[in-house]
Amino acid sequence: MSKPSPDMQPCTPHPGARQCGAMTLLFSLLLLVGAGILAFSAGRTSVVEQRIANNEYQAIEAQQAAQAGLEYALAWLASNTWSKGATVPTPPQTLASSGQAYDLSLKFNKIGNAVCVRSASQAVGETRLTAVAQECFLPAATGAARVPGTWRDW
Repeated sequence: MSKPSPDMQPCTPHPGARQCGAMTLLFSLLLLVGAGILAFSAGRTSVVEQRIANNEYQAIEAQQAAQAGLEYALAWLASNTWSKGATVPTPPQTLASSGQAYDLSLKFNKIGNAVCVRSASQAVGETRLTAVAQECFLPAATGAARVPGTWRDW
């Protein structure tokens, strides 16, 4: 039988010590706990980022639905005239690409010759998901024309 090499010496505990390798085991457990905490926080971060992306997507859809209300108002004003006290048209419900339906409401206001329209969209079944778009239109002989920036006046 050959002698063991110097780096493969059997564990000989120090006087008063009962075990060998306890520090190695403790250090390994600390590394394992640290890796677990890191994995948990990475998973939690990805869930939060996914929620943020979903909220942004829903907000964009709600804003697009409100813009659709403005387009409806523009088409309506191209063939109709509106004056204060007249009834406001009711736009149809809008369906987004995600399948979410939006109820639209229009509010008209007259500033000089321009008719300013405020379009609000609200998701059906989700009362917190809303958006607003505003724009002013000038009636013309051939249809309504947009007036940029005038909605800020009201």
